[in-house]
Parts: sequence; structure tokens; C-alpha cells
Amino acid sequence: MISGRCALPLLVLVVIGLTSIALSQVNVTTFHNDISRTGQNTSETTLTTGNVNSTTFGKLFTITVDGQVFAQPLVLSNVSIGGGTHNVVYVATENDSIYAMDASSGSIYWHTILGTPLPQGDVAPGGIPDSGCNNITPQYGITATPVIDPTSGTIYAVVQNNSIYQLHALNVSTGAEKFGGPVVISGSYDGITFNPLFELFRPGLLLENGNIVFAAGSHCDNGPWYGWLFSYNATTLAQEGIYNTESTGDCAGIWMSGNGVAADSSGNLYLSTGNSGYYTPPNYGDSVLKMSLNTKDPPTSAFSVASYFTPSKAGSYGSSDDDLSAGGVLLIPGTSMVAELGKPGVMYLMNESSLGGYCSTCNGNDTNIVQEINGASVGTWGSLAYWNDSVYFGSACCAGSRTSSPDSMKAYSFSNGKFSTSPTSTTPETFLWPSPSPSVSSNGTSNGIMWAVDNSGYPSICCAVLHAFLATNIGVEIYNSNQVPADELPIGTKFSVPTIANGKVYVGGTNSTNTTEGVISAFGNIPNRLYCSATPSCSVQGQAPYQEVTGQIVVSCNQTTSLSVSADICGSSTCDSNSVGPYNESSLGTGGAAPGAGGSCALTWSWGGNNYSQTLDVN
Repeated sequence: MISGRCALPLLVLVVIGLTSIALSQVNVTTFHNDISRTGQNTSETTLTTGNVNSTTFGKLFTITVDGQVFAQPLVLSNVSIGGGTHNVVYVATENDSIYAMDASSGSIYWHTILGTPLPQGDVAPGGIPDSGCNNITPQYGITATPVIDPTSGTIYAVVQNNSIYQLHALNVSTGAEKFGGPVVISGSYDGITFNPLFELFRPGLLLENGNIVFAAGSHCDNGPWYGWLFSYNATTLAQEGIYNTESTGDCAGIWMSGNGVAADSSGNLYLSTGNSGYYTPPNYGDSVLKMSLNTKDPPTSAFSVASYFTPSKAGSYGSSDDDLSAGGVLLIPGTSMVAELGKPGVMYLMNESSLGGYCSTCNGNDTNIVQEINGASVGTWGSLAYWNDSVYFGSACCAGSRTSSPDSMKAYSFSNGKFSTSPTSTTPETFLWPSPSPSVSSNGTSNGIMWAVDNSGYPSICCAVLHAFLATNIGVEIYNSNQVPADELPIGTKFSVPTIANGKVYVGGTNSTNTTEGVISAFGNIPNRLYCSATPSCSVQGQAPYQEVTGQIVVSCNQTTSLSVSADICGSSTCDSNSVGPYNESSLGTGGAAPGAGGSCALTWSWGGNNYSQTLDVN
């Protein structure tokens, strides 16, 4: 994997004020906020382009949980829980746990463990090792983002419990099982039996018209695997539909880097599939599918393909491991348009009424669809976001042994039923694999902020970065979590999506000091924030034995309020002290004799009642 990156400043002083209470109460109950998978929250009245900056916005808390967090955090407002009514954030982990936490403080209301996760090495029948598959390590538990039904007060989750998968339905207030759950996920389609040890449920769950819909792909392409689509009744947990994307072939997994199956207003479902050697119906490798679900008088499978699009380059995609299903499907609000962008870096725009089928004579230029933009990205592993007639996405390539190609995030405008042919803006930063999946917050069409979590180099140690850009011009970054030491995030998880609701931003990840554990971090407004950072350095002057060590502490603060600081610069045998003020001076404490050649310099200082130290080699 590509190495990660993270700077670790040495000192921080933070005074945290009380966060303001959000004026509006917003729910985020499904992956990327809605069943169109837009990733937009257009009712955010607290976070604005004016107050999201390093002076007034930052990390409020980080809570450690019992497993890595790959699923997107979900938020439900006004829940009757903990002896009152509270906003709650729900966090699922790879240790088969779900937590219900106070959305403002992180206090845990309940925590339930739903099974025993499958160890990383046991994703093949009979416990046969998976040839080093490390797409998630060290265990598989809950990977797919759950879904919440606010009306019934139920959270649904797909859980890997040892060698089986189960569908759970839990009470949002107590964590208790509902509807006689859990139920084992199983079944067959056209003579092919679902094998849970070859399949991974990564796409987020969908609640649509009383049905819980979810999909599966492979574990590191160990097979035979298939793309599977399931539907279960939301109140009885009875299976109502099962479908296999390769009824006479194999492969064509549905994974979409965690993006959920989308649904239109008529209940039709939309998804993308991955590589296969088979591209002729009833096999749908590297395709976008529109699925119908008949539950009133269900046939054997209940699912049927209403329309599909297979790129004319699908064969080359399969031979070069360019899964279309590395990217999720987006339904553009207020239109009948479907957008998709995956590993090939080609953005496809289709019409819901007829996705376009397969054009055998198109020779790589698909004129049977609404629009095709070649080279839109160098490769996308993640989800598109949409806001105010613009689409946003990450771009970066590649994982494993493939050539690394960093790229910027991009915004394209949408008008007159088509995308602009080139980006309207790009981020100043470039990102390594895996490319970020953006979310957008706004108050209607104003105060648009595009948020993204940079997990470049997953799964290397340290660290994720939360970025905030102007949604009207993502070339302008207004905040990132590396600007202030106290805001720094632990290790990220690939395909991580930030959740923005009620003045808070939630990011899941991995504990940097114990990678079997996970974390959930919350960001929000911090009025009258005071922060400083310090970088110590040492140098040696003169020739032995008459050498002198000089030490310096360079201070950077965001305010100019006076604060008394003392610093000690110590050589091998003596220390010099220096008291200075105000605290925004840039150099604190110099001196200290250090007889003899080489050695080290120990710097100690106090700041706001806290003591700090750092030992550095002289240079």
C-alpha cells in the first residue's frame, strides 16, 4: 500500500468554549444522506463559510470504540434516550458493535455487540487463509453503513458473525433486537448458492418502501465470487428478493467503495458492478444496473433488470482491473439523470428511463448514453456528491503495486441536462489512493462547504485529515484538521465519508495506538478559541572542547493575549532559564553550555500551567 503522511506538532494550548446549540435538527439516517446518494445536507444553519476556520472551528472530542470504523456515522435527532431527549450519533465497528452516543458530548448511551467478527485470514471456505487479503484488517464485522428508520425507531445492520452474515434490527433508544431478529442472510439464484466466506457486504444499506436492500462483492477477488443483491422486509425480516449479477458467469461484485444502492421516486434501484469476463446479459460485469423489485406478488427472485448500461470498453476494464464498481451511482436531484464514475476515470451520464444498454459499434465512445467524459479523473474509489448544480468527486490512483498517480478533487457544473466538459474548480491539494468521498453542507444555496477526509496511503500509520473547501470554488480551502495540533485525527479508514449534521462534523477511523480499536471524532464551533503550537530546535557552535549548544522554541499563536512562558535550554551538564512575555514572541530561551563534541539538547518549557519537554540531537 502507498505510505501515509501526517505531521505531528509538539505543543498545543487550547481553550475550548461551549458549542452553540444547533438551530435546526437534521437527521442523517442513510449513507450519503439520502437515497439518491447526493451527500448533501442543505439545512445546515450553524456551520458557515465564515465560522469554519482554525480560529473558531475544531475538534470537540474523540471517542475510542472497540473496532475500526468503516461505516459512515449516522445521526438521529430528538431520540428518547438516557432519561431525556437527545441528538444521537450511531457508530458501527468491525468488532460487530453498534454504539449510540450523545451527538454533542460523545457520552455513550448504549453499546451492543452483535456477534463475533471473522478474523482477517478466514474469508475462504473451511477457514483456508485468504492469501494475505488485507482489504480490512484484523477482522471483518460491520463494514456496510447501517440504515435508520426514524418512523419505527429502528437501526438495521448487516453483521459478519463468524462464518455467516446476519441482518439485525435494533431499537434506536435501547439497542434491543426487534422483529424477531437477527436473521441469517442466505439463499440461491439460478442454481448459485450465496457463500458468505467469499462475499463482503460493503455498500451502505438502503431503506426503500418498507424494504431493506443491500449488496455484496468479493474479499480481495478470492473466488468464485459474485455480485449479490438482497431485499428483506423491514418489519418481518423475511427475505423478499435475491439476485446474482452473473447467473452464468462469475465475478461482477457490487462494492462501490461503500456507496449504497440508490433508489428513484418509483422505487427502482441503481447500482454498479465490477470486473468480470462476461458482459452479455444475463451477465452484467462492469455495468450500471436499474433494478425493479416486485414484492406484492414476488417471483422466485423478486428482482429483475429494468435497464442497464455496459460501456463499450468493458472488456478492457476487466483485463486491466478497472472496476466500474469502485465508484457509486448518483441520481441527480430534480432530473432523470444517473451519474457514475469509478476506477476507469470516465464519468458516465445516463437517463433513468433507458440507461443505454451495450453499444457493440461504439469503439470506446459511448454515444448510446447522454454524456461520456473521458479523463474526468485518474481513478475514483468512492462516491460522487451533488449540490446546487455541481457534482464533486475525488481522484487518485492506485492501490497495491499499481503506479501511484495523485490528483486533485474536482467540481463539474451541471446545466441543460449535461456536465461541463472540464472542471469548474479543483482543490489546491492533491490526494493519494484512496481518493476522498466528499459531502456538502449548506443553508439552502448559501454557505456551501465541501467536506472530505483524506486517508492517503491507507492503511499506513497516521493520519487522516479533514478538509473543508468553499463549495462554490473548491480551489479555496477554508480549514483542515492539520492546521491546529489539537484537531489532528488518528488513522483513517479507506472510503471514509464525513457526516455533517446540526453544527457538527463526524469522522470515523482507527486508533493510532491500538489499530484493533476505532475512533469517532466530532468537530464543531469553538467560540473564542485560543491555540498555540511550538517547534523546538537545537544547534551547536564552536569547536570541541569549547562548544556551546543554542536552543530555540518558535511559537505560533492565533491571538495576541499576553501569557507568561518560561523555557529551559539544557546542554549535557548545565541549563539556562529564560522567562519571556507576551507569549506571541517567536523565540523563547537561548543559551546553555555543552562541553565536548556532539551530544543532545533537552528543551523544557511550561505554558499555561502545563509542562513540556523534547530532546533533540544537536546539528
